[in-house]
Amino acid sequence: MEFHRDILGTLAYFDVFDYPLTAEEIGKFMMKVSPVVAQKPADIKEAVDREMEYLLSAGLVGEREGCFFLGGKEYLAPLREKRRLISLKKRKILSRGVRWLRHVPYIRAVFVAGSVAMNNCEEIGDIDILIVTAKDRIWLARFFESVLLSLLRIRRIYKHAVSPNKICPNHYLAEDGLKIPFEGVYNAMTYATMAPVISSPGIVEKFREENIWIKKFVRWLPETGRGRSPSFVSKFFEIVLSPVSGYLNQAAKNYQIGRIEKHRRWDKGGHIIYSDKQLAFHPYSVEKSVEEKFQKQMADMNKKGNGLPFGDKVSHF
Repeated sequence: MEFHRDILGTLAYFDVFDYPLTAEEIGKFMMKVSPVVAQKPADIKEAVDREMEYLLSAGLVGEREGCFFLGGKEYLAPLREKRRLISLKKRKILSRGVRWLRHVPYIRAVFVAGSVAMNNCEEIGDIDILIVTAKDRIWLARFFESVLLSLLRIRRIYKHAVSPNKICPNHYLAEDGLKIPFEGVYNAMTYATMAPVISSPGIVEKFREENIWIKKFVRWLPETGRGRSPSFVSKFFEIVLSPVSGYLNQAAKNYQIGRIEKHRRWDKGGHIIYSDKQLAFHPYSVEKSVEEKFQKQMADMNKKGNGLPFGDKVSHF
């Protein structure tokens, strides 16, 4: 049994979000719980299916409608379907935004992240996106994006405590600063599960190279596709603006920093970062609470470790 610990850890992590997984998803998002070095099987779904038969027969996991979960949580399967339908509605809003964001100068990529990326969104949830911008133009790209999505009336703003059906661009990276500085299991899974909806050639690959630390927590990075390319219109505007783009970026920076510092606030565990390479707005991050719940899940399994049929305790991070 090569992956049973990893599978249990993966199910435990997504259990924090009340999200059961299919066998295909378990293989796609498998966490690195066991210290054993393992090569990705040629047919990962077949390998997971074999493991699931074993874990089901041992009573360690349950299954309903093709979804697997930790024992006794059959209700998660219909909940997953309900949230999938909610997420599809939010994806339509995202698609509307993407159609326009493709034309924004200096945007190199847009990734959908969080609950919408996993199709696990609640009615009150917003639509998290990460934006990659051109080098030295992060402030100008954010200014254009903010104006556009605000005109479309689909952008979340700081005044909104909750923002159902609003796009929340809460993280920006310049293309020469793609390294995420927040290493941990929560962020590893967040960035492993996000998917590009817009991407220039090579951006997805470069992001993964810069953030190879994700593989400390995830067995292998899932295939996510590439999304749509930035449009010719965006390139045209970049050419037109090139003589004054440096000045405009500085002006946009001065204006935005003034607004950020005026309204800056965050809870313990949250963070706000603003620089020429990264803008991160997570004032109420759930990172700490998610990791605490996950560690509790793992600790509970460790306590039961001697009774596990594979004869050893489940390791944890």
